[in-house]
Amino acid sequence: MMTARQKSKLKSQRSNVYFYYLPYAFCLLTCGWIGCAAHRPVVKPPLDPSKIRRISVIPFEGPGGSAASDEFVRMLLGTGREVTDARHPGDAILKGTVTEYKSNNQLTVFLGNTPLMTPGNQAAVVDNPVVSRSGSQLTPEGPSQSVRHTEVVSLVASVGIRAHLIDSSTKIEVWTGDYSYEGLDLPTALHALADMMTRSMLK
Repeated sequence: MMTARQKSKLKSQRSNVYFYYLPYAFCLLTCGWIGCAAHRPVVKPPLDPSKIRRISVIPFEGPGGSAASDEFVRMLLGTGREVTDARHPGDAILKGTVTEYKSNNQLTVFLGNTPLMTPGNQAAVVDNPVVSRSGSQLTPEGPSQSVRHTEVVSLVASVGIRAHLIDSSTKIEVWTGDYSYEGLDLPTALHALADMMTRSMLK
């Protein structure tokens, strides 16, 4: 059976043990808190397209993709941006697909009342008819070069593009557009469409 003196000595030893390990416990707790704070996720604000200075243009897919890529490069350079390829990433990446790239279609406009022949060889008189020279089921009847039936030939081309602007660091899409345009020919339509989409993505 322990005496009062022995109990007092044992109690003093226990107190010394507690005080000996107290700094280590405090250090572990502090390091744990610091470690948690160091691993907190950093939320990056969305990329402002108007502040993008360097854009990597990836070759566009689809028919006319090469021409579309070149046109966008010209448009972006015209805005003062620096343009690079996929091997030299910029602030953002521009990529897309040409969804429509139709060849020119010749359309003939006959002025005034013009007699036309249907596929069943039936005559029909149409006021200012527009006839496609490729695949049309209507043909003019009689002389078409007269003053009354003067031909006006125009060329029509259709271009459609779906494009995406992506933040290079976060891989988050900051702009997307799906546009189509009709012009007198393919270069005219492509130029107008690329200009429209460039203004939209960088506004």
